[in-house]
Amino acid sequence: MAGARLVYDLNPKGLVPVLVDPSGKVTVESEDIVDAIAQKSSEAISAPASPDAVEIRRLINQHLLPAGKQAKMFGQQADLGPVLQALDKLVAGPFMAGDEVTVADISAAPMLQRLFEDGMVPKDLTKLHSWWNTVNALPTFQKTMVSSYWWWW
Repeated sequence: MAGARLVYDLNPKGLVPVLVDPSGKVTVESEDIVDAIAQKSSEAISAPASPDAVEIRRLINQHLLPAGKQAKMFGQQADLGPVLQALDKLVAGPFMAGDEVTVADISAAPMLQRLFEDGMVPKDLTKLHSWWNTVNALPTFQKTMVSSYWWWW
C-alpha cells in the first residue's frame, strides 16, 4: 500500500500501541499516549490529576503490570493481593477518582480487565468490583475490547 507506514517505521521496537498525531509526532508508550489524548479531550479527563489518580496510575504501572506479567507469561508466583487491596481503597466511585472518567480509569481498565476476566480479583474487594461493573458497561469501553489478546504486553 503506497504511503503506508509500518509499525517498525514508527517504533523501531515494533511495539504497539502507536499514536501519530496530525503533525506527524509519534508517541509509543501507552501512558504517554493516554496523556497525549487526555490533553486534547474533555475537561474531566484532562483535568489536573488528583493525588489518588496519580497513585492509581503508579500502582497499575509499577506494581500490577509487572506482577501480572510474571504470573501469566512466566508462570511465576506473584502476589497481586496487596496491589489490588491498595487500588480498592483508592476507588472514589463510581470511577477511580470520583464521578467522572479520568486518565486513572483509562490506565487501569485494560490491565484490570484481564484480572476480572480471569477471576483474579477477590470478591471482597467490593469497590473494585463496583468500578469494574461501571467501566465494563460503558459503550466507549466496550468498543476497545478485543476477544483475544496477549495477557500482558
